[in-house]
Amino acid sequence: MILETTRYLGPARVLTPPGTSGYVQVTAGDDVMWARMAMAVPYSPEPGDEVLVVYDEPSRAYVIGVLSGSGTTTIRVPSDLRLEAPGGVTILAGKTMTLQSEAALELNAPRAAFRFTRLNITVTTLVQRLANAYTWATGLVQSKSRRMRSIADEGWLVRANRAHVKTTDNIHINGQTIHLG
Repeated sequence: MILETTRYLGPARVLTPPGTSGYVQVTAGDDVMWARMAMAVPYSPEPGDEVLVVYDEPSRAYVIGVLSGSGTTTIRVPSDLRLEAPGGVTILAGKTMTLQSEAALELNAPRAAFRFTRLNITVTTLVQRLANAYTWATGLVQSKSRRMRSIADEGWLVRANRAHVKTTDNIHINGQTIHLG
């Protein structure tokens, strides 16, 4: 014998975001009710989201899925979180992706590739330690700063079709020998 325990299983529209009690106000057909969030994934629906609701009477309604939503899914763990995938990990974001840490952000890999149309970097202090550095630009490379210093332990080479050095004050060249031409 099969008992019929469900009066409704179908879509509902979210009217209010969930409160601290874990209930959200929804409307399903002509019924307006408070439904308990009962999803395996911790989703926080927004007003206007379409959710999947099941109930036998409006006082015992449960949200068991999201059909279309704009809310947030938050995965919170009490301690460290480690994700391991031997084949790789792909994260796709339709709009913005933010990585944020209160202490430090560290990336470790034998090789990395960054591909952007535009990259803006804003830092207070940038320290780079490189064995070799190569930069290719098809257009202009410009550096602007209040002061600039370049130190080379062995040699310094500047090669160009044309070169201009302009100062509003003195220029000093100090060397044992200066070759012109």
